[in-house]
Amino acid sequence: MAQFSKMPQIPRKDELLSKAFQRARKIKKIIDKHDRINSIREYEQNKISTVSTVISVTIDNILLKTPKIDTLDPFHKHMVELVIDADQFKKSLAALKWAARFNTGICHKYRRRLKGTPLKSLAPVRKECYGRVSSILKQVKKDFIFLEDSRNILKKLPNLKNLPTIVLAGYPNVGKSSLLKCLTGAEPQVQPYPFTTKKILLGYIDEKIQVIDTPGLLDRPLEQKNKIEMQAMLALKYRANLILYLIDPTETCGYCVEQQKSLYKDIRSSFEETQILLCETKYDLQPRKKTPKKSLTKDTPYFLSSKTNEGIDPLKKRLLRSIDWKTYSFKPISFKSPPGNK
Repeated sequence: MAQFSKMPQIPRKDELLSKAFQRARKIKKIIDKHDRINSIREYEQNKISTVSTVISVTIDNILLKTPKIDTLDPFHKHMVELVIDADQFKKSLAALKWAARFNTGICHKYRRRLKGTPLKSLAPVRKECYGRVSSILKQVKKDFIFLEDSRNILKKLPNLKNLPTIVLAGYPNVGKSSLLKCLTGAEPQVQPYPFTTKKILLGYIDEKIQVIDTPGLLDRPLEQKNKIEMQAMLALKYRANLILYLIDPTETCGYCVEQQKSLYKDIRSSFEETQILLCETKYDLQPRKKTPKKSLTKDTPYFLSSKTNEGIDPLKKRLLRSIDWKTYSFKPISFKSPPGNK
């Protein structure tokens, strides 16, 4: 997801401490012969300041470049909430903010303390400060780990563009990923078994139409859908200007036609305001007749074969001609008769 692609890598607690202490060790110890004690005191103060700065700057950079979940658009906000614990994400960011402020306050306190500290006690006081800083970061150790794990998940979420958007929907293994490849040239993983698609995949038709390949849906209540299916539902709800519902009449997908028809009816009733086109896939596996067979539903389907490319180019051209650039949507598309492999 674009919003999280610039989120910096989150170091572990020990990595951040090591970085801070290493930077402090590089400070040159310059002794003024005429003011030996104060020059050593300043040296120890500078080491504390360096540790404080490295920790605060690192955490501030994380906070600055991490998007606020509540400011995201509904699609991306729900996607984030689907793949990570959003509440814990917010709490962990708040914990880091607390650690940065507390670290600054502690280091400032010990810098002032060094002003009245005897020479022999300067290094021990500085080390005591290091111990306090380490203790602070230890309290947010799990937050560093959680945020980095979350970052690795969030950066893989799709980066959607502001373009007319088609969402491919249907049961698993009906040919959605294959159609995405044919329409856009994208290279999704295509395998002959269900649920190959584990996340939303993207492709573009002539850089004018955004096509989203969703994980396969099953015909069951919303509360029973898994996280993979919920990604598809979010895409349908928030981003679809046009839905291409794919149905496999050969049933080689592993699901009978009646199940696929039931899901089609469910999607039609759930997204009444979104234009839906029915496409029958795997046309190369269907028995050939002089006239196209009757539709599996009352709606006129578009017959496609991703294997032989039948119906692909006509569909692509029709989609491009149907773009309404004023609204970034699609003008109504209908088929007077099944185009088959014409």
